[in-house]
Amino acid sequence: MSIDNFQDHARVPSRHGEQIDVTTGTGERIRFTGIGLAEGENCILPFNMDLDGVRLVRANLQPVTVLRVPGRPFRTFVFLKPDGMDELTFHFEGDIQDVTVGKADFERFMVRDAAEIVCVTRALAGRMTVLDGGLAFVDDDNALLYEDGDGGRWNRPAPKTGSPHIRKACSALRGRWSPYQGFIKQGAIVSTDDFYSDSSNETSHYRKNVVKDGEVDGKHYGVPMGHAPYSVYFNKAIFDAAGITEDQYPKTWDDLAALASKLTVDKDGDGTPDQYGIALADKDAGYLPIFLQGAGTDLVVDGKANLTSKKSKDTLTWIRDNFYAKKSSPSNLSLVDAQTLFCSGKAAMFWIGPWIVNAAKEKGIETGTFEMPKGPEKQVTEVAANYWYTTSQVDGNDAKKKAAYAWMKFFNNKKNQITWAVKANYPPNRTDVTADDMKSNNFVSQISPYMDHSSLLLGSVPSGFADVQSELNALGPKISESTGDLTDILQKSNDKIQGYIEE
Repeated sequence: MSIDNFQDHARVPSRHGEQIDVTTGTGERIRFTGIGLAEGENCILPFNMDLDGVRLVRANLQPVTVLRVPGRPFRTFVFLKPDGMDELTFHFEGDIQDVTVGKADFERFMVRDAAEIVCVTRALAGRMTVLDGGLAFVDDDNALLYEDGDGGRWNRPAPKTGSPHIRKACSALRGRWSPYQGFIKQGAIVSTDDFYSDSSNETSHYRKNVVKDGEVDGKHYGVPMGHAPYSVYFNKAIFDAAGITEDQYPKTWDDLAALASKLTVDKDGDGTPDQYGIALADKDAGYLPIFLQGAGTDLVVDGKANLTSKKSKDTLTWIRDNFYAKKSSPSNLSLVDAQTLFCSGKAAMFWIGPWIVNAAKEKGIETGTFEMPKGPEKQVTEVAANYWYTTSQVDGNDAKKKAAYAWMKFFNNKKNQITWAVKANYPPNRTDVTADDMKSNNFVSQISPYMDHSSLLLGSVPSGFADVQSELNALGPKISESTGDLTDILQKSNDKIQGYIEE
């Protein structure tokens, strides 16, 4: 059972004291009590899970992995403690007593002699890998923090840095958060070439650039689900008051910077604008590669981090000098902070996806939008991309594959793509859905052509996706709040990113 307490680009308060009832196909009702989740948390809770002969009826902890430590007659089942969960309880079938664990980073217990259960916090799970058949945990410097020792003892050895097996452990850990390529390499996601080769699925009508972005090494894996183009959204009231009409919408980066400067207002002259021209979230710096691409380069080129190239340095310096130095956008700004600024009427423009329309409307802000202006070399539109995948469970199971493919075909047929576009505000995945088909939703008709210039977030990064993104988020404020030459700042980030993509 999957639950979450998260909403894109919005703050959601923690939840506590919840109860969830699940009715199985046989009519059995399983009641989860003591449910709570911290802000932004999510988890998958098990029910009727077989622990090598012991039935786990339900648990308020998430299964992570199972392994057999060499020399032990039982397997180890690892569970994660979701942040904010009220009761961390395992409820077993029959006369096996319920077990409630505490808040410690690491706890373990046996269920009869059949299975060992290990429970870790989310923070510790983020440092977990498998080393020589047992669990191991590493720190940010690749040092071994904990290792499951002989005889089941839990040791804290002295840090051991630099050794190949520790680097391998840390690399495996980071690979968990890579894009789908990591799952493909592991064999967890399998090719959908046969889906694309079946003409009855009408894949010839899918957007070619979207299909291409779902390929790895020339093979199809992703089948389009939803792609949301980022564009520049503006406060209509502010634009109207400034007399800005559609023919004055920015066409180039320089136009955008000039408009942001024009719309920045410091009424009392205290040096802090009362209204910013644009909210650029430098602490969520996914936009940086899009600027680099628009300038004719990229974050990674030919497998090498590219922040130190002349084009990259010039582009990132231009962003700083034309938005942050002029105070057209505040610095040290998270994406949620940027949205709050925009939805409170204190920023005229905001670069974001289409979900902002309803979020702003709830705060009384009517929005318009225009495509991200063309860079010096080309037009680039970042997209938030989602795909349908088939897992290794379909290998050798024709019934499961047939069912999965039937859903993908159904979701992407023309009729349903029209409904998807009109109702969900997402551009259709098909090129044969026309503006007339979407005439009941002028907004999605407007943003659909933006997909012609789409580019995946960090699409040039071959591995270490999460680490690279974190480094960019840290780099953003260093750029925006700098005043001098960026060479040293960019070199340090470049070295880190190169290390991440090599692991």
